[in-house]
Order: sequence, then C-alpha cells, then structure tokens
Amino acid sequence: MISPNLSAWVKFSAINHLNLGLSEENRALSLRRIFLSVKPMTQEPSTLYAKLLGETASITWKELQPFFAKGALLWVEPEQDLIAVAVAFAQNDKAAVAGWLDREDVAKVAESRALDLFTRDPALWAVVVAPWVLIQERAPQS
Repeated sequence: MISPNLSAWVKFSAINHLNLGLSEENRALSLRRIFLSVKPMTQEPSTLYAKLLGETASITWKELQPFFAKGALLWVEPEQDLIAVAVAFAQNDKAAVAGWLDREDVAKVAESRALDLFTRDPALWAVVVAPWVLIQERAPQS
C-alpha cells in the first residue's frame, strides 16, 4: 500500500514537474491540497530524514505565494541542511529549533525576502512539515 505522503509526493511530482497541461490556477489549487494533506511524521531519525528527503521538491516562488500569504513559509539559510532542519521540526526538537530561530538561520519569510524572491524568481527547494513549508534557495548549478 502506498503511504499518504508518498501518494502526495507522486501527485506533487506530476503536477510540478510535468505540468500536465494544468492552468496556473489549477496547479496552485492542486499544490495547496497536497501540502495540506501531509501529516506530521514520527519515524526514527534516519528513516525520517530519508522520507523528508524524498518529499523535498524544486518549486518556484509563484507556487509558494499562497503559503506566504498564510504565514506558513519558513526560510532556511543556505548554510543549514534543509532536511536536518525539517527533521528537527518534525521531531519537535525545541533546542535545535530555538537555536536556529535565535540565530535567524530559520525564520518566517519576511516581506523584504518575499519581494526579493518575487523579483529574482530563483529555484527553491521546499519540504512540508505541517503546518510549515520550509524553503531554501537551491545552490547554483556549476
């Protein structure tokens, strides 16, 4: 049996990468339904890391704008491992999360950053740890 999160990932991949001829509005609605259907995770750390890695996807700022409007986006600085941060959030690791928040290595996406992302439209990585969508700018391809 396919897990709900894997099923959501398959749908997300099809919508995000193949586009399947959907309008931008339908694509955004589909993405929203998928993100909202993902449940919090409680697996062992290495299993959880692998699961979150498999559920991480490339995404554009335009697709993330509704989540920004809801205040559900968290920015992860490039120096941090996006998946390790997601694992800490999923496991409610208060010490690690508090440290990142204090150092601003992880923060809610500010309006100034949102404007920058809108203007530049860089490639981003996203992973869902309900109720958050953690995002990070993809490293430049060499």
